[in-house]
Amino acid sequence: MIKKFTADTSELKTVISCMKSWLENHSIHQNICEKCHIICEEVFTNTALYAFSNSNKSFQESDSFIVRQNDHISVEFIYIDNETISLIFSDTGTPFDLVTYYKSSSEKGISSMGGMGVRIIIQMSDSVNYKRRNNRNILSIKLCKDSN
Repeated sequence: MIKKFTADTSELKTVISCMKSWLENHSIHQNICEKCHIICEEVFTNTALYAFSNSNKSFQESDSFIVRQNDHISVEFIYIDNETISLIFSDTGTPFDLVTYYKSSSEKGISSMGGMGVRIIIQMSDSVNYKRRNNRNILSIKLCKDSN
């Protein structure tokens, strides 16, 4: 299932609701559901807040920040089995490879609060891959039942 959401933190409840519904419909193990909730929240919120520049001219006021009408985040939920799923987040925002960011900050010994969400995403996931294709950030995350 692929869902497209406006890149606005006020959409988070809708994202989580869609995610929960999909997980329930596929009888996904509770361990994965918990990880999925945290990861969806982190990825969606950080993408909505940081991926899009304010240079776009079509603005609409939101409670949380300025939203551009054409900025969207797509989330794809992929069922592998009831103990394994994949999530694919894609957007047209500023390129940001969180895998490289995580490796770089880990190597430098950076432990500031900045990037805490990236650490959570990487550490809770079984695999995380990033690529930039056709001006889109594509973040693929795999979650399994008993790891991490």
